Amino acid sequence: MEKMLYHVIITLLLAVSPLSECRGAIPYGLIIGRLDVFTVFFVALVGNMVPVPILLYTLGRLEKIMERGKDRSSITNIIAKKYFSYVGRVRVKAKPYLDKYGVIGLAVFVAIPLPATGAWTGCVIAHVLGYPREKALISIALGVIGASVIVLILTFFLTVIFIP
Repeated sequence: MEKMLYHVIITLLLAVSPLSECRGAIPYGLIIGRLDVFTVFFVALVGNMVPVPILLYTLGRLEKIMERGKDRSSITNIIAKKYFSYVGRVRVKAKPYLDKYGVIGLAVFVAIPLPATGAWTGCVIAHVLGYPREKALISIALGVIGASVIVLILTFFLTVIFIP
């Protein structure tokens, strides 16, 4: 029981981490932790979603803090001006794509089980592109579910083939 709890905690920490997310948590839980499929899926899914609302809220707050620093004459002023100039251009260029693909586009991006396409990156993209938080949360949640299912299936089949 103690060893199982240890592997559940490691699986959860891997799922929360921006480096591994569910893409690292699920293989760890199934292969190394030898946990059951339902526990691994649930822990990885919940762990991967924990940072999302926090990030979506925090990124908006950081931007507001930067906006207040725009009027000061310092290095933060230069950074803030460059940031808002860049983000403004990105939002204008991305608007047609947001209108066309919207929630589904971000969900598909997050669901692709490749490095730098997970929930953390999805939060940054949603913020920079100006997604409303509620839509971003739904879109990223759908993407995390999709990624978790894909990684679970791939891991399950690879373990059946390569690990006796």
